[in-house]
Amino acid sequence: MCVIRKFQRNDFSQINSWPMEQWVDRSETWVDYVLSNPCSYCFSLFRDQTIVAYVSFDVSGTQAFFAIEVNPTERHKGYGTKLLTETIQIAKKMGVNELVASVALRNEISQQFCAKNGLLPISQHDGFLCYKKCLAP
Repeated sequence: MCVIRKFQRNDFSQINSWPMEQWVDRSETWVDYVLSNPCSYCFSLFRDQTIVAYVSFDVSGTQAFFAIEVNPTERHKGYGTKLLTETIQIAKKMGVNELVASVALRNEISQQFCAKNGLLPISQHDGFLCYKKCLAP
């Protein structure tokens, strides 16, 4: 059974034990930021007692800039899509009408995830693709 709950400081030790990929920024500074910034939100997805994925997003007006990371050993099981669906529901309640993600050009897995979940590439800069999903009806 999967459960999604608000990210807590002690979640970081589990997430930080995952294999590190070159485009992921995981640090105590990041934890401090997501827990103290009133415009930043983070949720962990648990299978049993284990975190298998998390989403973080920052809200700026009607846009939310988000990132999802799934433990590499748990990919292709629907966890990222489940978190994105939850993020969309939360963001809509906050008045957000557009989700934006920045994905490294080398990160083919995330590019496939974005395409599968209806995010459209809108620009490319400095080795990254920017994706957008409109939430407004």
